[in-house]
Amino acid sequence: MVKENQLSESIDSIAMDTIQQSITTIKSQLPFLLKLSPNQRQGYSRMGDKSLAFVEKALAYAEGNPHLVPPYLKVPEFRKDWELAKSLTKVIQPLQSLIEALDDTLMVAGNESYGAALIFYNSAKRAANNGVQGTQSIVKDLKQRFPGRNSSKAVPKQVDEA
Repeated sequence: MVKENQLSESIDSIAMDTIQQSITTIKSQLPFLLKLSPNQRQGYSRMGDKSLAFVEKALAYAEGNPHLVPPYLKVPEFRKDWELAKSLTKVIQPLQSLIEALDDTLMVAGNESYGAALIFYNSAKRAANNGVQGTQSIVKDLKQRFPGRNSSKAVPKQVDEA
């Protein structure tokens, strides 16, 4: 049974160029972004709403109570890091929503196009099995997507008994 097509959209080249330029613009405005390895990521904790509130309160207390600040804690740097965390949160939240929508749409578009490809492949295989001219090479080329799968069942080898 064929599923109903959920998407019938495209992105024209002008829109794609604009999207790519927008991404480049965002990256250029954030030249300090880091790329952590998986091991490095494990060494850091991710800040949630409670952590953000804790940091904000701790900073306010540190600025209001300098006698409690140890000499190795630089409060101006603390504020700078906090301001960056707040700014990045404002950037990442709408992008996460966008990425989720992009990923969901990609999943549907990919599923629909893969399904259509399988329908065509199976049709080409039927045509090749019926001797339609020029279909063998199409099937052979498309069959490469399914390595290790053999359309005919292998006959087990007979062992000679002595």
